[in-house]
Amino acid sequence: MKSTNTKDTEVINKNSIKLTGQGAIGMIANGSSTSGTNTKHAIATNNAGATIDIDKEGTSESKDNFGMLATNQAEVINKGTINIGASTGSVGMAALKDGATHSTAKKMKELLVLMERRLLVYIILGIS
Repeated sequence: MKSTNTKDTEVINKNSIKLTGQGAIGMIANGSSTSGTNTKHAIATNNAGATIDIDKEGTSESKDNFGMLATNQAEVINKGTINIGASTGSVGMAALKDGATHSTAKKMKELLVLMERRLLVYIILGIS
């Protein structure tokens, strides 16, 4: 899905993102737009050497967090590492589909699950 169009919007994690608590999102890419023959996409990249850590870390409970989330024809790319520790129901990467449109999640490096009942990559299908 990644376009060669230089007008894509991209956010890049070059260091570290730590998620604790409930319902947090480390990186989100949402949407695309079309102008004439050009389509621009939102892209979120966890760069090589960068990490996203999802864990309880001092909070009473950690659950339902997303390391990376793509919605509305956007794209997330993991070139670094995503660690999921003590965080029930949390997801490393997710791409949402809505009707005929879809988003993309690309895993190019590591997704590590350190505890049970965690998801690495999750695709949600929408209702058309």
